[in-house]
This record gives sequence, structure tokens and C-alpha cells, in this order.
Amino acid sequence: MATRSRPQGVASLLVVAAFSLVVSACTDQALGSLGRTSGWLAEVKPVPVTSTVVEADPVRSVAMVGWWNLELGGDPTEAPEEVITRVFLRGGDGGQFVQASPYEIAAALPGIRFPALVPGDVTSITSQLVYVPGRPILNPEQSAVFGMWTVEPYSRSRVVGQRGVLSVRPWNAEDEVTCASLSDTETIACESDFVGDLSVWRITDARGETWLWIEDGYRYDMFLRGDSTPAEAMVGSTEPLDALVAGPVAIAG
Repeated sequence: MATRSRPQGVASLLVVAAFSLVVSACTDQALGSLGRTSGWLAEVKPVPVTSTVVEADPVRSVAMVGWWNLELGGDPTEAPEEVITRVFLRGGDGGQFVQASPYEIAAALPGIRFPALVPGDVTSITSQLVYVPGRPILNPEQSAVFGMWTVEPYSRSRVVGQRGVLSVRPWNAEDEVTCASLSDTETIACESDFVGDLSVWRITDARGETWLWIEDGYRYDMFLRGDSTPAEAMVGSTEPLDALVAGPVAIAG
């Protein structure tokens, strides 16, 4: 049985007419009476997106961090007097703070320890010996200092780029270590506690927290800027400095 097809022109007119009716029905005025959404409108339902937030580890191995002055070389078994004098002369201007390698500091201060764990965002460690001004003698109040940086050292201000500082000096048994002696007008709180067998004092001020402990003949003052969560793990992880760095190596220059 033959089927008659509709003329092409008539079909086109019907399509145009139907489209016109839809457009006229969808004017702002027509949709306004329906409210912001309508059941007959084909809206795309948003698909909930779930994401997993991976938090950075609070600490990382010091083996993953670069020692800024490693290339200065040195031998941890060198006589303390020799290395102290040599580093002082390298400073040139008689200043208090002179860059020194961890090997040199280990020789100058035999038995000095350093945390095997550091804050997870630290990428570099600087190291200096600290002198009595103008003399080749280590300052008894602060003999060595280590800076823990989250950026290339000295490329930003310490407030921005330095996560923390560890200051070390020989321990004098006559020194009084109590919250009363450690507190000053800027101290917000001071507490004493234990990390393992170590007695630890925590001093809080507006800048952050300082953790203080005595270990193997040295006093350690560790200041952390911002979050102090890594501190306890750091204090409990200390090892002899010369065991944490490979050596000995040739002295630079």
C-alpha cells in the first residue's frame, strides 16, 4: 500500500510554529510566575564532589633536609680549639655569628646532639658557631645555633621563612632552670614536663613556643614559630650530630 509523504514545505512550517510556541512560553514573564525552579524544567542536578585532604606530616627525617653549610667540610674528630679558631678566622670581621658546617660544630662542641626529626615543612638547615665579639672564643650563653627554614635560607625574612631555631650552649650545673627564672614580661605561659627521661620546659610568648632541655652536658633552647606540634617528637629524637651527617669531608678552601 502506497504512503503519501507530507510536502517538505509544510513540515518545515510546522516545526517553526512549534518552536515559536515554546519560545513564547518561556519568556521572563511566563517563568516568573513559576518561582526560581519548576518541576517541568530540565535542570541538571549537581553531582556532589568528594575530595580527600592529605595533611602534611608534622615531622620528617632530617636526612630529607639539606644542610646549608655542608660544603664547608670539616672533620668531627678534629681538636675543638683548632676548629674554633679556624672558623673564627674564616669569619674575617670578628663578628659573633660565623657560618660553620655541622662537621665543624660537632668538633667544636663534642657530644652535641640534634633532632633526627624536624618539622615537616622544613627544607634547609643553617648552622653557625657563636663567638664572644672579636675573640676566637665561643660565647658561653649561645655557642651554636641552627636555623630551620621552609624556603631557601636568607631569601626571605626570618619571620616568613624560618620555621624554628635551635640554640645550644654548654650546660653549667649552677644555672637555675625553673619557670620563674625562664619567664619575663613577654611570657604568656611556662610549663615543665617530661619527654621520655628528659625534663622539658615549655615557654610560650606571642611569637611561639620555646622548648628547653638539658642533655649530655648541653642546654638546648628550641624555638618553633607557629604550630608547635612537632616539638615533642623532635626533643625525643635527638642523636649525636656527627652521626646525623656523613663525614668527614675535605675542608672547603
